[in-house]
Amino acid sequence: MPLHLLLSFSPRRRRAVFVILSTVTAAWLSGVAIVAAQVQPPAAPYELVLVTERGFALGGERKWIEALQKAGIRNVRLRSGRGGETPGVENTGTEKDPRYRIVGILRRGNRLVVSGGSYTMSRIPELRKWIDQVRRRGPDAAVGKPEAFGLTAGELAKLHEQLAGRIAVATQGRPLADVVTDITRAIRISVDWTPAAKDALREADPCLDELKGISAGTALAAALRPAGLTFVPKVIGPGRFRLSVVPTRSAKEHWPVGWPTVLETTKFAPGLMTFAAIEARKTRLRAFLDAISQRTAVPYLLDHNA
Repeated sequence: MPLHLLLSFSPRRRRAVFVILSTVTAAWLSGVAIVAAQVQPPAAPYELVLVTERGFALGGERKWIEALQKAGIRNVRLRSGRGGETPGVENTGTEKDPRYRIVGILRRGNRLVVSGGSYTMSRIPELRKWIDQVRRRGPDAAVGKPEAFGLTAGELAKLHEQLAGRIAVATQGRPLADVVTDITRAIRISVDWTPAAKDALREADPCLDELKGISAGTALAAALRPAGLTFVPKVIGPGRFRLSVVPTRSAKEHWPVGWPTVLETTKFAPGLMTFAAIEARKTRLRAFLDAISQRTAVPYLLDHNA
């Protein structure tokens, strides 16, 4: 019906309607799954508890406190060791209003050991950076060196959990903007887009793959890839992330379409280890792959950019 009405208008009217429709469409596309960038939360309050290990030089703790305070590390408390203590970070507040207790051990050799590493007095500026990171990003940022996307192992594991939900709607052949909207709504993580990414989404072909049943992170990466797009995660607070959709060519790192697994194939995809007779005479490749996927109960994705 809209098509007949459109054709019945005069050229001037038809052009006017087209412009209006295009404007509405562009406005809708510009808002697809876009959440206003959130301001990074202020650093949470903290206290640094210094525990002296047996054998630590007498009087050395005072020098540490003076050096820490001179470097701008406040709220330092000192106590003697009780034996068997380990460095760590504990949230003594709430999830919404965290307050961190950072325990460090003063050990022989005049070293301060925290869960983020071992520091001498000459490395106190690095210690302060680590404390600031913990205050803004939480205990998951306290242990381990940065890995992919600058996230620690704990942060990366938490992000994987948040992107692990499976897509519940069909995607193949639908407008890519609709598919991306469904995926980003399901993961409930804020998403922002660069202007170039929004332009690419507007011009993209319909979704090429059926992503139903695939984890949200992999589905989003697979949906964006044929359009020349990818997403990059950023930490915006303890256990909280934002995804930035950017053109693949401008990203130093990008979320892959699937991650390596540490499990054996027999554990996570036993269907691939079975033998099956599938007739494939004069069969299209896609139909053949569909038959294998159904028989093994293992989904597959095509690399359309290869």
